Amino acid sequence: MANNITPKLKAFVRIDGTGRVIPGSPIFQAQKPKVGNWREVPLYYRGDSTTTSTTTVGIVAYTMTSGGYNGASGACSNLGGGMLTTVYGTSNPLGVSAFYYDQGLTMLFTGTQSSNHYGFYITGFPGAKYTAVIDETGAITGNAACVASTSYSLFDGSDSSTSGACALLNTTTKNTVYAAESSIDSITRLYSDSQLTTPVVGVQTAYQCLAVPGNGPMDPATNGHAVIIASNGNITSSVTCPTSTTTTTTSTPASSQGVNASYSAGICDGSGNQLTFYYTNPSIGLGSTFYLDSNLTTLYTGQNGPYVRIYFDAQYNVVYIDPVNGQIIQIVSAC
Repeated sequence: MANNITPKLKAFVRIDGTGRVIPGSPIFQAQKPKVGNWREVPLYYRGDSTTTSTTTVGIVAYTMTSGGYNGASGACSNLGGGMLTTVYGTSNPLGVSAFYYDQGLTMLFTGTQSSNHYGFYITGFPGAKYTAVIDETGAITGNAACVASTSYSLFDGSDSSTSGACALLNTTTKNTVYAAESSIDSITRLYSDSQLTTPVVGVQTAYQCLAVPGNGPMDPATNGHAVIIASNGNITSSVTCPTSTTTTTTSTPASSQGVNASYSAGICDGSGNQLTFYYTNPSIGLGSTFYLDSNLTTLYTGQNGPYVRIYFDAQYNVVYIDPVNGQIIQIVSAC
């Protein structure tokens, strides 16, 4: 079977207002579309000359970490400054099933049995990073968008008891630390930088106070936890601090509704994972932000797929959720 590379038609992908690529197949035409925001990318028109019918397949160049890592966080963080290489594959980062060293897709890229997490992004578009597991046969599983780091407040001081550590909340100097997890209840390791490359060196034998920072630099931190942090940044013990009942404040109650989430846009039939979304503004549309809990602390960042069927404007709609900030960035279709 012969492969013909015909660069006569240019390839374009759609981008949002911040310059990030909106997932979907590229379009092939001579000139940039006049409606919407589009950017040309180095794709190729690939036809099969042995048949009477011709199919169009988007082949895109990817920038990838040269080596594998034990976890997704290491693969994602090393896209910013580690050893990188160029590979090729189909144009959907969340659906690509194999990578190749050449544009003709003949030289398969293979991973390792261990340390098999690789980070990658479409060459020229480093703002949208992804990770996948690639084994020694070249098979790819677990494609997912890299999760941006979340900042937390770690207060100076430590105590042998959880109550003593909790008493440090908003009473000593706070330091900004980071984690890959967006919920304080699920943090496994803390870092001193937002790229998640330098682990926090903890006290190891005593509890420290970790909390969710306030909205502004002068606002008090909330949701304190007494944690023991190992020398490699790992949290080995975490206890939620009791909430004071004397400083109760009221906030806007969250609205909620059941939704369906998937990695495929075709979920108008109600297929996919059943979830409950929480949000504060009942007028849903572009820019709406969604959470997985009524306290609005855990953003939905595509944990069950970026495509979501949700009800608004008197009908069900399929929307695409930004894997970084949990906001609607595209209304894909009405159901």
